[in-house]
Amino acid sequence: MKREHFSLTAVRAGEKPDAPDVPTLRITHSGAAAPLRDRLTDDDGATLEGDAVDVAFRKREQETGVLSIADRLTGAFICELEADIADVKRVVDAAEATDDRYRIELVVGDERIRFEKQTLLVYDDTGQLRRSCSLIPGSVEL
Repeated sequence: MKREHFSLTAVRAGEKPDAPDVPTLRITHSGAAAPLRDRLTDDDGATLEGDAVDVAFRKREQETGVLSIADRLTGAFICELEADIADVKRVVDAAEATDDRYRIELVVGDERIRFEKQTLLVYDDTGQLRRSCSLIPGSVEL
């Protein structure tokens, strides 16, 4: 799977009549579905839940970065994609303005896989955690 097979759209809660109820990072996959579906399932064949994945965003020099979703247990990347800093910031700001929750929605063919999340770690281009730009629940210690 290549980064080019993914596109990201930031959707604010209540933005449109069909908008989700929480801020959402909608990721659309346009490549072969089977490899991605394999990465989204555990050893028993069940789709991973939100608490089984970690989400991070690494800023780059310009106004872009790389959003990554990884299996929390193994650390293996599920996917990585190019994303605009503004889209990620829009969702972080919207989540902070409500109850600190957001959603990752992966669109794979006709299927929508949703992860309800509270943590999104944002790193600068040198690899340093940007706490002020991240969503970190109060119960989490880094």
